[in-house]
Amino acid sequence: MQEERKDKGRHRDAKKGGKGGKGGKGGGKGGGKGGSKSGGGGVKEGPRAGAGELDARMLSALITGVRRAFPYVDAAEVEPLVEAHGEALFRLVHTAPFTVALQALLLLFQLLSGRNAASDRFYRSLYAAMLSEGARAGSKAPQFLALLFKAMKADPSPKRGGRG
Repeated sequence: MQEERKDKGRHRDAKKGGKGGKGGKGGGKGGGKGGSKSGGGGVKEGPRAGAGELDARMLSALITGVRRAFPYVDAAEVEPLVEAHGEALFRLVHTAPFTVALQALLLLFQLLSGRNAASDRFYRSLYAAMLSEGARAGSKAPQFLALLFKAMKADPSPKRGGRG
């Protein structure tokens, strides 16, 4: 009975370290004596290697949730939110992986366009993100191009080619 608990715990730990279904299923069967020695080292390295990727996914999901909840925020409360969290969002655009940077740009555009105050800083960050590899070849490229199109269309500055 303790052997079963031990195997279940090892299987649970092996699922945590995997990359979302690519390698987590193989360790569940055949929990014999030979597999425990070689499987133990891989489980310890998995969470450390994928921690950055997991953090990026979590951060991207959180920002997506904020974007979805934003339409329900009162107009009077938007300005303090921008002031309090704008700096952190701009920092994410420049330092985080492309998927997180894209979600931060989408949220910034939503925050700033709601009050007709998309700044030079936003456009500079947006155009800098174009240089990223994810903007050209990643799975989020269509979403980025849609944001780029909307932002260029709403740009009031004639210097940047806007409608101003």
